[in-house]
Amino acid sequence: MTTPATAPADAGDASREDRKNPLPGQQPTAAEPASATGQASATGQASATGQASATGQASGERAAALEYLFGRLNYERIAPPTQQGAFRLRRMRHLLAELGHPERATQIVHVGGTKGKGSTSSMIAAMLTGGGRRVGLYTSPHLERLEERFSVDGEPCSEQELVELVAVVAAAADAIEARGEGPATFFELTTAMALEHFRRRECEISVIEVGLGGRLDSTNVCDPVVTVVTTVGLDHQHLLGDTVEKIAVEKAGIIKPGVPVITGVRDSTGGGVPTGGGAFEVIRRTAEERGAPLWALGRDFRLELHPSEPGGSSEPGGSSEPGGSSEWGGSSEPGERFDFRPQSHRSGAGQLEPGQPEAEGPAAKGPAAEGLRLRENWRVGLEGAHQVDNAALALAVLDALEPLGLGVPLERQRAALAAVRCSARVERFGGTPEIILDAAHNVDSIRALRAVLLNRPVSGKTVVVFGTSADKDAQEMLALLCEAADILVLTRYWSNPRWFDPTVLAGFARDTPTMIQERPSEALEIARHAAGREGRVVICGSFFLAAELRPILRARLP
Repeated sequence: MTTPATAPADAGDASREDRKNPLPGQQPTAAEPASATGQASATGQASATGQASATGQASGERAAALEYLFGRLNYERIAPPTQQGAFRLRRMRHLLAELGHPERATQIVHVGGTKGKGSTSSMIAAMLTGGGRRVGLYTSPHLERLEERFSVDGEPCSEQELVELVAVVAAAADAIEARGEGPATFFELTTAMALEHFRRRECEISVIEVGLGGRLDSTNVCDPVVTVVTTVGLDHQHLLGDTVEKIAVEKAGIIKPGVPVITGVRDSTGGGVPTGGGAFEVIRRTAEERGAPLWALGRDFRLELHPSEPGGSSEPGGSSEPGGSSEWGGSSEPGERFDFRPQSHRSGAGQLEPGQPEAEGPAAKGPAAEGLRLRENWRVGLEGAHQVDNAALALAVLDALEPLGLGVPLERQRAALAAVRCSARVERFGGTPEIILDAAHNVDSIRALRAVLLNRPVSGKTVVVFGTSADKDAQEMLALLCEAADILVLTRYWSNPRWFDPTVLAGFARDTPTMIQERPSEALEIARHAAGREGRVVICGSFFLAAELRPILRARLP
């Protein structure tokens, strides 16, 4: 049942940004247009009215920097070409060489995969920072401001640093373009900016998240000390391949000779354990061929998730800044409790030997690392069983770094992992109804979100606000969501031209009552009204949708 939605009279009063049609070619998210295109912002207004201030000048410089970046070819705003021949690493290598090879100034952990790479990267960086190291973190896309992509010790780069980075990278791009390398893309430039930023800030180690695929991704010019392939699933099939095995080949392209590999890839036929076939076999074979020691979730280490409390997770409730303080399941701490257990198996060529410790601490030494270490009754601050998988990969990375002189004491790891937060990953905003914001944007991540919702029922209705990109498997995503949703409110984002028409989405809604409202802020108001005080609203489907609604949630809700 599909009905057109009519928003309450006050819908969207807190933010009129999503009522504006975007200007072409400049906005990667909902939050950037204010600075990038000259639309009104606090500092921009001061500059426009002639008030001479440092902030106004900085805002103008930032606007010019963003205009330069967003004017470049940007595959976050347009569908990537269907032929991989359009992607080459030569220009990226020349760009870094022109900058004096900033990628060589920091140790690197390189993180790829279909799902979970952003959360895993954030956990690794948080634990390393908790150990007292200076740590860079490069992730994409951003939610509200471009500076989020380039953080050091959890702090995004400043506005002035962004302006300076664009200037130095633009000069390098001009130089190589003059030599016939062709124009650098948006992602090539931002990747170079990240590496330059981490060099300037003298980061001891940096965590670099792959953008798309792996083998031909712009980040795949680094020489990492540890590589991670989180998961392999069907996404971007038009570019990466139409089977998980083909996609796994692209993901495995970041595996380097002799460099330890951590993976969470587990074939669906194996009951959560690598079976020797499918995507895992691609990862295993690639690691073996390149002499890269391999630790695999389900084979070399396993998880024991602590039972959930009635109506919630093991540690489900509590306040998670910037969300509210309402409890979910009755507990005072967010996240999940688990045990991380090394497993013994016959070691083959190039495999790390995990050992069998009886207590927390070092395991027997393997050929490339001291070994995996037991952790009992630990907690990750992010919610959902899928985040425990991500935490396990992050912990394995910390164990692989130990013999490289980059170790972190267990108690510091434990504290940092419990405190980690990631925006738009089952991010809860308090009030009635409670609102959950999640950037799940492919089938695998929607499946993980569905599991969270089904495991944590509420007494009222679950209303899902959904909008996604035109190249996604929206039919399968909605089929999964319909298992957890009482009502669907279908919408679109306005900051990027890749949106999926919500009237077409309605045809995938099966028998779930469905409303259509193209304006995200008004869709949110409709969903809140439909959920009632005892229900909940879940926003998902796209980073871009999350980017448009998160500022509204932060501004309006307690």
